[in-house]
Amino acid sequence: MTPVTRSFQAVHVTRIIVVLGLLGIVCGGLTTRASSAQHPDSFTVALIPDTQYYCDLTTGGTPQMYYELTGWLADRAEEDNIRFAIHLGDIVQTPYLPSEWQIANIAQNILEWDVPYSVLPGNHDLSEEDYYNEYFGPSRFDGQAYYGGHEGTTNNNNFCYFSAAGMNFLVLSLEYDPSLSTLQWASQVVENHPSHRVIVASHEYLNLGGGRREIGERIWNNLVRNHDNIFMVVSGHISGWAHQTSTNDAGHEVIEILSDYQWEPDGLTHPPLGGDGWLNTMEFVPAEDKIYYKSYSPYLDTWRTTELHEFTLDYAMPDPLPGDTNWDGVVNNQDAQTLARNWLQSVTGGHSAGDFNHDGWVDDLDASILAANWNAGAHENAVPEPTPAILLLCLMLVVSLPWARSLREPSPVA
Repeated sequence: MTPVTRSFQAVHVTRIIVVLGLLGIVCGGLTTRASSAQHPDSFTVALIPDTQYYCDLTTGGTPQMYYELTGWLADRAEEDNIRFAIHLGDIVQTPYLPSEWQIANIAQNILEWDVPYSVLPGNHDLSEEDYYNEYFGPSRFDGQAYYGGHEGTTNNNNFCYFSAAGMNFLVLSLEYDPSLSTLQWASQVVENHPSHRVIVASHEYLNLGGGRREIGERIWNNLVRNHDNIFMVVSGHISGWAHQTSTNDAGHEVIEILSDYQWEPDGLTHPPLGGDGWLNTMEFVPAEDKIYYKSYSPYLDTWRTTELHEFTLDYAMPDPLPGDTNWDGVVNNQDAQTLARNWLQSVTGGHSAGDFNHDGWVDDLDASILAANWNAGAHENAVPEPTPAILLLCLMLVVSLPWARSLREPSPVA
């Protein structure tokens, strides 16, 4: 046996010894529960404020600002766990010019395979030509699993889904100045999804400095305040930034946000200078019940950290069940498969990857947590899952397979 073969086998023998040792501990009656200091995974929702001047080549904005914005979101999708991106309307400046829609189409296509996203028509997107629905109509989204549906035959009002950290979300996007019948449709969508946490996206809603505009008041009174699972409203249209919280009819807070950078760089220049490619990220951290709101321009490679551009919001979220990698409320075979798949690997996925103690590795410590919580959350009449001993025996077999295969392969030539 060559030194190379001995080294290769030693690695896998070590793995088997670790798992066998853990197997003995579990069979001996391990009862330790996961520490309450363990944190579930965070995730991010992005806002894409008015992009109209990136498509209109006469105002100082450039398509490159738009391309770099969506490109950054696509590039950061995995590392930042970006679960969804919400466009706030005014996709283009001149709705009857196909050239502007072609720019927007290219920019949004960059997200297509990496980040689920929603769109809505602002006042600058609506015209008799209806290029909005030609480029961003229902047919563009019908094949996407995250797309929930639309009102009537157009995509002017639509809803989408995403899930993260054991929570189901619904993004409800409304056209500029929605009618009462549209708000009734939207209300029915929310009522049909009582277990979803709802974010309403409206092109116009808040004023600079806070306070709702006339359209915002109509949306609040006929939709938002009446549904306790609506927890956030995001909007653009008014050049500037604001955020506030309002109390719905159930006595709970609703977060309301305005973001529109179309007059950047200084927000005062006339004519506008394009927008500089700014976007917003909202990082949800369930372990802290916080949302961290930030503003970044990939075009400038700059974070803006002043009060209106970076702040923290309180938002109650559930803690994960220790060992429950897929957040389905039960620790079972599916979670064991995740642990086995990532066994003795360095991971960045935290709880969802099987790294229950968040030390960056999936190892015997994480297996102990999973074993101690095995079958937790299962209904008392459910079919029993395998015992922790059987679970870890299967894990042992998984990690030993590469070693077993190596015994059947010719040894490297010395």
